[in-house]
Amino acid sequence: MQEEIGRFILPGLGAAARHTRSLHEWIRFNRFSSAEFQEGEWRLYAYSDDELYAAFTPDFQRFAFASYETFIVAGLERESFSSMGWPLLKLYYGAFFAAHAVTRSTGNGQVNLDRNIVRSVNSFVSLVGGTDELNSGTYNASVQENANGVYLALLPAIGGGGVHEGFWRYFSTFLADVSSDAVHRGLPSSGDFVRKAAALSSCLVEGGGGGVWFSSVRNAINYRHELECWRPSTKKSPPRLMVF
Repeated sequence: MQEEIGRFILPGLGAAARHTRSLHEWIRFNRFSSAEFQEGEWRLYAYSDDELYAAFTPDFQRFAFASYETFIVAGLERESFSSMGWPLLKLYYGAFFAAHAVTRSTGNGQVNLDRNIVRSVNSFVSLVGGTDELNSGTYNASVQENANGVYLALLPAIGGGGVHEGFWRYFSTFLADVSSDAVHRGLPSSGDFVRKAAALSSCLVEGGGGGVWFSSVRNAINYRHELECWRPSTKKSPPRLMVF
């Protein structure tokens, strides 16, 4: 199982130098030799494959450490104060950060491109005689390769709802795609890999909502104070009967 997971991890992940450019900086500083818009997606071809791979490390580390810290704090608050509201919300954010770390580790992820970044890319495109324009917004990013080389693909994210809802839908699709890839590669433990990915995906879609159950529960706890997570509550309140 560990070997199968390792096959999806970007080469050199975590080995980048201290001042390695993040993915946003890689795009903004035009660290690509050409940019083209084909089949509904942008393709930014890397000067250096390793530099593009390394650009995922800062985000991966940031999200991974944020997830770890958030889970620890949630447990301490639950243990020290017997509270449920904030610890549950922090568990949600710990999961949110962890999911971002997982996608980044494989050379994927959702990124938001602001006006400064798209202005830089569009200036490059215009300079080399192109007419297409990149728009600001949320994109599904992924490292791809074809006969022309390694490139960063940017596909506009689709679907309604907020940032969190959109990300969980994306993550559900990501799990399905990775599972399909594992089967296609014929990896020795692909069956076990697919089962575990399916179990995780089922948690996201529990209770319906097209992959936004996590976000729906967060909203219920945080904004509407539902599910008996806040005081006054009793020892028989559903959240207090859960294994934390």
